[in-house]
Amino acid sequence: MRKLSLFLLFLGYFLFAGCASATTYYISYSSGSNANNGTSQSTPWKTHPYMQTRSACTGTGNAPAYSHAAGDQFVFKQGDSWPNACFDMVIQDGGASGNPDVYTYDPTWGTPNGTTGNVGQVVGAYEWTAGGSVINGSDGFNKFVLDNGSNFITFNGFALNGFQAPGTGSFGNDQGFDIQSSSNVIWSNCYVHGWTHNGASSDQLLWFVGHDGGSSPNNVGARLTGCVIDGAGAGSNGGAVTWKIPISDNNIIKNIPNGFLTGANASIHDNIIGPMTTDFDSGNHLNCIEPITFISGGTSTNYIYNNVFFGCQEAAILAQGVGGNGSEVDYLWNNVGYLGSASQIPAAIFQFSSYETGSNSAIFAFNNTAYAGSSIPCFRTLSQGGPNFATLTLQNNFCISDSGFISNGNSGNSGTIGNNVTLTVAQAAAQGFTSSGTYAYAPTSKTAATAGAGTSLAGLASGALASLINDTTYGGTRTTQSRASGTWDAGAFQFGGAASSGTPTPPTNVKVLSVQ
Repeated sequence: MRKLSLFLLFLGYFLFAGCASATTYYISYSSGSNANNGTSQSTPWKTHPYMQTRSACTGTGNAPAYSHAAGDQFVFKQGDSWPNACFDMVIQDGGASGNPDVYTYDPTWGTPNGTTGNVGQVVGAYEWTAGGSVINGSDGFNKFVLDNGSNFITFNGFALNGFQAPGTGSFGNDQGFDIQSSSNVIWSNCYVHGWTHNGASSDQLLWFVGHDGGSSPNNVGARLTGCVIDGAGAGSNGGAVTWKIPISDNNIIKNIPNGFLTGANASIHDNIIGPMTTDFDSGNHLNCIEPITFISGGTSTNYIYNNVFFGCQEAAILAQGVGGNGSEVDYLWNNVGYLGSASQIPAAIFQFSSYETGSNSAIFAFNNTAYAGSSIPCFRTLSQGGPNFATLTLQNNFCISDSGFISNGNSGNSGTIGNNVTLTVAQAAAQGFTSSGTYAYAPTSKTAATAGAGTSLAGLASGALASLINDTTYGGTRTTQSRASGTWDAGAFQFGGAASSGTPTPPTNVKVLSVQ
């Protein structure tokens, strides 16, 4: 018995030793050394173990000694910048469910870099920079980070700067993050800016890239949140924010041709998108939000709500935009979309194109506000070789257009188009609906045409549609009150019901005022 006890104790020792616990490591390019143990702010590494080991990056040509454990945290010093020679960073391992690996910063260590996000948070506290040159990493592609199969990783607080997108080679050569088929990868509080495309003839730049598709969608749980992507400068007329990433929320997107090109079963909400730009590559379609992934033989259900977008060059929201052997169901509510200038004439604010071959595709658009100007309608459907929508339901929407509410190119669509309000540009202006008010195209009086013009959709406001009942758009909370249980207003703005008088009470906790 004593020998057995000693054996079990001996075995337990080695089993325990083999289950390494997570560790926090500190990394400072300005003051670190890869000869350090990296476990304190006074003994930081110079580079991350998965970065390139060129001497121009590490100083010595050596990576720090490191053994991975799920849940490891890597703290990058605020204000420090890691140069082109350190990339691409090739992720070798990830975390686990409930215990992700985390790349982040300590707000007490260093001086923050970057900018502020849409709720005033620090965005881009430390920087990874390409320095205006092409990145020549381990795989021959031009990208900052490659994650080829590691899951449950959070990248928080980084800035990407100085990226050069030459637009040569195969499609997808120019990327910020490429996560291949990885799942549960999160980017938060990031700042992407300062990119260029000198000499490029085609636009291949994609910032956050997944490979979702087929019968078993990948990239489940992949999410871009609280980030600022701003192409102001030489790179503004090239690039797209996401490619097949399913979740994007609470971001500020501006000065870039394409916004969110989503994965299957997408959730896109509480984003501020605009102004957008044209693309130097005339072959690209330019949309602020476009679901582009179908599930072969199945149905992808997308939720797009609480977004503000303006200046989208072709369509603010393009649903059913890519063909495939599957169906797509899109729910769109509480969005505010409008033109960027009086001379801009995109295809539509909301456009629904039937490309797919599935028979269950449907559109449900509730309580959206759209300003389409004089030349286009607010909503548009097109037949692109696919069948009509099984359901096309448009209710409680508010449209400002001299060309009417909808151009329905799919005459066989079934569903409900009702309780919508359409005003001409002149009528809307006379009632105080303008982009220069405190909130763009919001009602200013209880006598506005939108007040009480809708119908109650409370019966739909459950599950994933729960936020339909609350007036929480425009990039954040405009009012904490729920819509009345009876008649609703049309559009994304809730005046407050028939009992209201005077002018609306100003909303609180808003993230953005009118955007010009």
